[in-house]
Amino acid sequence: MELLELIVSNLSLVDRIRFPTVCKAWSEVLNPIEQAKVWPWLMHISKQDGTCKLFDPLRSENYNIQVTIFDTNEDRHIFRSSKDGWVLASAGIYGNDIFIINPFTEEIVEPPMLAFLYNYNGVSFSSSNPMCLDCAFFGINSSDSGKFLSTFTWQHGEPHWIEQEFEYNVSFPVGYNNPVMFDGKFYCLGRKGNLGVFDPTSNTWRILDKPEPIHVEMDLFEEDHIGREFCYLVDMDGELISVFLRNANELPRVFKLNRTEISWVEVEDIGGGALFLDYRSSYGVASPDGGNGNRIYFPRYSKDGKPVFYDMNKKTYSPSFYGVIEPLNCVWVVPNLRKNESTSED
Repeated sequence: MELLELIVSNLSLVDRIRFPTVCKAWSEVLNPIEQAKVWPWLMHISKQDGTCKLFDPLRSENYNIQVTIFDTNEDRHIFRSSKDGWVLASAGIYGNDIFIINPFTEEIVEPPMLAFLYNYNGVSFSSSNPMCLDCAFFGINSSDSGKFLSTFTWQHGEPHWIEQEFEYNVSFPVGYNNPVMFDGKFYCLGRKGNLGVFDPTSNTWRILDKPEPIHVEMDLFEEDHIGREFCYLVDMDGELISVFLRNANELPRVFKLNRTEISWVEVEDIGGGALFLDYRSSYGVASPDGGNGNRIYFPRYSKDGKPVFYDMNKKTYSPSFYGVIEPLNCVWVVPNLRKNESTSED
């Protein structure tokens, strides 16, 4: 049994799922799945036949799973966000039918339909188990100028989403990236590089004075202004990291939040960790498998199935951004095979 457990400890998640089915003796190994090391996989759908395609970037392997709710000819489902194995998606002509699903267990949470078009800059939820009755769901958007901003919240038992509107003299153009739950609050990254925070316990929103914006001056109405960068916010092992990327011809700029001085510090490496970036969801893994540290992965892969990443040590993209495949409807998702129940505590 000790030898079997040692073997299991070196298997991938998919092989751990297969392991207990080999024979009776192997099925007696305890919790082969729960102890697996997992990192984000890229999930995407191209047809409404229930088939979700999964790409493991660290092993360059592809898998398929069937998800019942996506097997329909009536609605086109669009992935909007993900967290801890749960995917937030929208359906309907206007994208106002929202649901949160674990595609690996097919558990589902269905909030009320939106009374408006889906137009969030970002959306997320507070708990690793969205079936938890205390879980808060949060969306945010802003005008292009950033002087008008709206937040949207919902909790279990409420009949509809609650909208709050704000107007500012100083602009806060919200970046197209999803909020990060950090220290019990939703942190949102602005295109200037400053932060806003929503507290779900008091339903209050504020723009932080610190850290100071990375881009102090920004003409938001210039056709090619610097604020048109892709920007991402990630929690990696208790540290807030922001990434700004203008295009494939320029290197990404990476910043860590100095929590003592409350300031962004530009860094050349991320301590051996790996970032998986996309505006729908971004993740940080502090200790990926050997040889994959100090990398930034993107939701793209080459025609021969190699993941696209930026190597912070070599300061190069591999492979080139040009000629690679980027699925239109995709999201990073961390495999989660645990069944949950609706509870008042997480």
